[in-house]
Amino acid sequence: NFVRKLSMHKKREVTPIRIVHISDTHNFLQQSTPLPDGDILVHSGDFSNRGTKEEFEAFNVWLGSVSHKFPYRVVVLGNHDVCTYGEDWHTMAQLLSNATHVPIFGAFEVLGLHFSGHPWHYWHTWDYKARIARMQGAKTSFSSIPSGLDVFISHGPQYGVLDFADYHFHSGSPELQECLTQAAPKLHLHGHIHENRGSHVGQATLSVNSAMCDHRTTKMCNIAQVVTATPTKSGFVFSLVES
Repeated sequence: NFVRKLSMHKKREVTPIRIVHISDTHNFLQQSTPLPDGDILVHSGDFSNRGTKEEFEAFNVWLGSVSHKFPYRVVVLGNHDVCTYGEDWHTMAQLLSNATHVPIFGAFEVLGLHFSGHPWHYWHTWDYKARIARMQGAKTSFSSIPSGLDVFISHGPQYGVLDFADYHFHSGSPELQECLTQAAPKLHLHGHIHENRGSHVGQATLSVNSAMCDHRTTKMCNIAQVVTATPTKSGFVFSLVES
């Protein structure tokens, strides 16, 4: 009876969800590229250099080659990826048919996790300065980030967090900083600034920059980063797995 009571009160083992995060691979991905096991693969942009149809098709083939390894494959478009098609989000999403999700300023759910993803606004310069005036339109604003998110994905960083470009100045988005402070997602996945790859624990948000290429984009020299999402009674708890 004593043994039975112990077994009845034994806690269930909780299996964390594994998110494998990569970014800024710039045409260097191969089918032989080593990736850790995971449930969700997130690529936060710049899989290409010029966003050509041929580059999209090659990356889509690669996504298909890892579909057996990752049931969910989420792709957010980076500044290099939107060079050719601009605002033609439909065409770009269609070209990535082997991705399970290509979020375009929208929210979605995977394995109980609430995500939202914003592609790069092609009318921004690389350091978030306006290229043309119409970037002020409502569709371009980070203010559409919903509250209550588990994971927000963008290509670039918020201002002041993992955004130290050329090792000497901050290049992130002040608007994104303001909106993330208000929306307070638990996890922010991005890339863009190769030389400031890493992680940062904020007051409410864990930020992870998983840029894979070196500073000058001459080679892919880094590995994927893994974040675990452990379900608890009060929601998911996120932790970066030490590599």
